[in-house]
This record gives sequence, C-alpha cells and structure tokens, in this order.
Amino acid sequence: MCGSSFVLKTSDSNTTEAKLDLNARVVSGSIITGIGLSNLNEITASMDLPTMPFRLYSKKHDAISDMWKAAAEETMVNAAKQEIEAAKSRGDINNAGIAMIPVEADDCWGKRSYKNNYSALSGVAAIIGENSGKVLHIGVRNKYCVMCARANKKGQPARPHKCTKNHSGS
Repeated sequence: MCGSSFVLKTSDSNTTEAKLDLNARVVSGSIITGIGLSNLNEITASMDLPTMPFRLYSKKHDAISDMWKAAAEETMVNAAKQEIEAAKSRGDINNAGIAMIPVEADDCWGKRSYKNNYSALSGVAAIIGENSGKVLHIGVRNKYCVMCARANKKGQPARPHKCTKNHSGS
C-alpha cells in the first residue's frame, strides 16, 4: 500500500554456514507455532507473497525434523554424560564400575474418543536425570502410519516412506 518494493531472497548463496534458507525458516516457524501448510499459505497470500507448494513444504519439513532429531539426540547424550560424571563424583557406582544414575520417568498414552475404543494412536515417554533435570531419553510410539493405511486400504504395498508405525498391541 505504501508503494515500496524489496527483493526477498530465498537463500543466501554467499554463505555455506547457513543451515536454513528462507523456505526452511518459514516451515520451521510454522512447525513451532503449530500451523500447517494451509495456514502458512493463507498468511503468505495475505502478504502478497508466493505460496509454498506441498512438495517443497514436505521436503523442508522432513529436513528440519531430521535436524531437530539429531540435535535432541546430541543434547540427550551430553545430558547423560553430565549425569554419569555427577554420579561418579558422588561415588555412586556399582561393583562393575557402572555409574548409578537416579532418574525420573513419565509417560502417557492419551485417551481420545472417536466413538470407538477411546484410545489414541500415539504415546510418549521421557526419562529425566534427577540431578540435572535434563532429558536423557524420549520415546514415541505410534500404532498408525497414514502411508501404510492408505496403501492397505487400496490393497497395495506401501511405497517407500518414513514409516511412523512402531508399535502394536496395548
């Protein structure tokens, strides 16, 4: 409305250190705020910016998820090392020389109603070091994968994908 214009680059080709180009940063922001592609495209369209195609969003989402997973794993390994050192400095080691780390754990498997069995299809658990208060392990269990379910409904084998189903039973 002000008549100004500007150039918006989606990546900076001059730096090799930048891990996230503009598209990846936008997708990261959408994940953090809990919106998906549709909401993101509504926002960008209202600012007269180009919308993002599903394939690009999906590619950036997968890359960001992998980076976050690697960062979380590294953080948990470092937290475990910190807990081990604290236990050793207190002399909390068993006969085999293994550090005895006090931990707290919690888990949940939601109860959600879609008018059938009142059980959600996902659960999560975390183990936290009692001394540091840092997360040592987190585990997610899923009884459902949309890709597998769609293929099964069509009576076909699922195409190669990152399957999220890693649990069955109660």
